[in-house]
Amino acid sequence: QKTAYEIGVRLVGSEMCIRDRCHSAVPPHERQLPRRWRSLAPSDADGMCLSGRVDASRSQPRIRLARLGDLGDLPAVESSADAQFRSVGMAMVADAEPPGPAVHAPAAAAGRLWVAEVTDDAGVTDDGVAEVVGFIRVEIVDGVPHVEQLSVIPRHQRHGIGSALLAAATIWARAAGFARMTLRTFRDVPFNGPFYARRGWRAIADADTGPEMAALRSTEERLGLLVWPRQTMVTAV
Repeated sequence: QKTAYEIGVRLVGSEMCIRDRCHSAVPPHERQLPRRWRSLAPSDADGMCLSGRVDASRSQPRIRLARLGDLGDLPAVESSADAQFRSVGMAMVADAEPPGPAVHAPAAAAGRLWVAEVTDDAGVTDDGVAEVVGFIRVEIVDGVPHVEQLSVIPRHQRHGIGSALLAAATIWARAAGFARMTLRTFRDVPFNGPFYARRGWRAIADADTGPEMAALRSTEERLGLLVWPRQTMVTAV
């Protein structure tokens, strides 16, 4: 079934440029990207430039494949995003040490790691380069692309960056010939399970998943994460 991710895709080497073709006939739950990003124009060959109606005081975030030089930024991005769990009584998750840069290296080498960067005054580092404000890492679990981590730093949330990162991963999965994607998330945390559900993901039973997903659940249990309900979710691509 066609979703807002069913868009024109132009592959330039290993980079992606896209032009949105969704319209008012697309059901609301399938409108994956924010309205102000519905008209996406192809960028240069270095990434996916998001254009359209945006706040003039905020630069247009760019979604691109991660480079090795980005990996050192990702733990801080994840830690900043995870701090929100404290607001829902999950201090253990908020205070957990994020994986180091080396954990992301295999996905980066395989073209399964994307970052969002901005260059406005609120998103420029001390040396004047663009700041990485979010990322998505996709692994292969039971032969299916699996969103292992999606993080956006809080001050850049609620601008559609998470949705755009999901879009980049979805485009890649479809182009690679996969029919679906999976993830594991907290069922009841507003910025986890409900966030994905609004974007067309649905929960599936543990019995309908494979042995590698079962191993992920065992790891979550060992880490004490299952004291809060978690679920596996799937979406068609």
